[in-house]
Amino acid sequence: MDNYRKFSVTFAAFLTLIGFQNGTSVPIASDSNGTGLNKLNETSAHIKILYDTDSFKEIHSGVLQFVGADVSKVSLSCMLASDEDAFLSWKYHGIEEKNVRRQKNLADENGLDLDLSSGPPVVRMECFWRRNKTISANTLIYTGENQSPYFFKNEKTLRATVLNLHTAHLPCLLKYPLDHNGDDKELQLFKDGKLVKNDALSYIPERGYHLNLKGLENPLGTYECRVSNSANDVVFVELDNGTFINVEYKGHLEKFYAGEPFLQPFECKLPKDMYEYEFKWSYLWKDGRYTPLNVKDVTNSSDASNYMQRVKITFPETNIVGVVCASTIQDSESSYNNSYRVDVNQPYPPRILNPKDDRPIIYVSGMNLTCVTITDPVTFHWLKNGKDLNNGEHIIESHDYLPYRSSVKLNPTPDDEYANYTCIVSNFLGNATLMRNDYRVQLNTTQEVVPNCITTISATLTSKDDENNIFIDIITSENHTNRIDEIPRFIKWSDILYLIYNTFYLNG
Repeated sequence: MDNYRKFSVTFAAFLTLIGFQNGTSVPIASDSNGTGLNKLNETSAHIKILYDTDSFKEIHSGVLQFVGADVSKVSLSCMLASDEDAFLSWKYHGIEEKNVRRQKNLADENGLDLDLSSGPPVVRMECFWRRNKTISANTLIYTGENQSPYFFKNEKTLRATVLNLHTAHLPCLLKYPLDHNGDDKELQLFKDGKLVKNDALSYIPERGYHLNLKGLENPLGTYECRVSNSANDVVFVELDNGTFINVEYKGHLEKFYAGEPFLQPFECKLPKDMYEYEFKWSYLWKDGRYTPLNVKDVTNSSDASNYMQRVKITFPETNIVGVVCASTIQDSESSYNNSYRVDVNQPYPPRILNPKDDRPIIYVSGMNLTCVTITDPVTFHWLKNGKDLNNGEHIIESHDYLPYRSSVKLNPTPDDEYANYTCIVSNFLGNATLMRNDYRVQLNTTQEVVPNCITTISATLTSKDDENNIFIDIITSENHTNRIDEIPRFIKWSDILYLIYNTFYLNG
């Protein structure tokens, strides 16, 4: 940390966001009492953000420009002036957060290494004291060059984020801040060719424009972010009109399956003061096509602000990626839509991978029987002698990854001598009563029980070194008198090919 501290610069605690008045950036640095932090002594409870002057230059207070050679490793540190050994934490603010990789600096407990090579051109890093989160400091980091075009993604068309009927974020980000002393480079927002007044918007350097939609006569239109006197600086913004149309899934399932007969509920909500009272539903396909949706069980309702319609639908194909609701703007021929993104899975017909085996299994204490399948979706059901389990048998199911499995821990009664256990695998593609695997278990409840003696029947997918064979293991205690010595019984090649076909070909 010592190498950073000799380059340290004191930044403002609670540094306010850099505001743009008439297009010009105006930095403000003060503490909670309005006192400039440069007047505080070193024993005061404030935080310093530390950086290497070979990598950064300070444009003005709280704003850094990266000038190093490698933006994939940007190192920062921070310290509490009144306690240099205090442990501090970092927060990140900005768009495209997922593209900014961050990791702790191993040589500095309060240090942080950033990779901004694939992230946005400006980020705000905040360092705060965990014990008292009101004590913090933050700084902006720009990674662009001080030359036109200043806009990140210049001449591109970007999508705005509409938070609600009142506010929207327009991601017009500068790669380098405009000269706050003023040289006629002004950041401006236009709608349909007309300048948007400043009282309807504000600018946050790491987020872009914050637009008050209620300050506009009509929020729908064509937006452009510009730097005046710089003809090359322009970003086109599409207001996400569809966000005004809210489409939600009202069921409880996490997955949808092609051909599933069960009706799934979706609801569309339209603002009364903007849209006509009409709902047009359609499927959105992977190739971008829209096709009409045959809705069923339509229910209409409304509240003070919105029209609502709830419908129930099914998904005939896996290539469907969205459920779309559209409507028409009042007194207009313009129609807008929004969609709910869906992932429609390929179902597998019921099939059990365990091979048939009519030989009885000698029961030992703690024995588990396992049923294995790649059926998706799948419902397991166990029977004992043709009836539901009713003697406290414990069942564990795994649906996290293929192959799926269900295990039942046997719990025989003193009257049991032989028992026939049946695993039934079913879904909407097959008749469950025909898809079963029987386990004949010979019960010997009078034998001496050996502690920790467990027998498991399960399906295992071995490593590539074992040629990906799926086999059934029967494992018993080495010291049991009824030990079963079995060579693993391999599933037929037809079962292996069936698994490969369903897993890879049908999933594309």
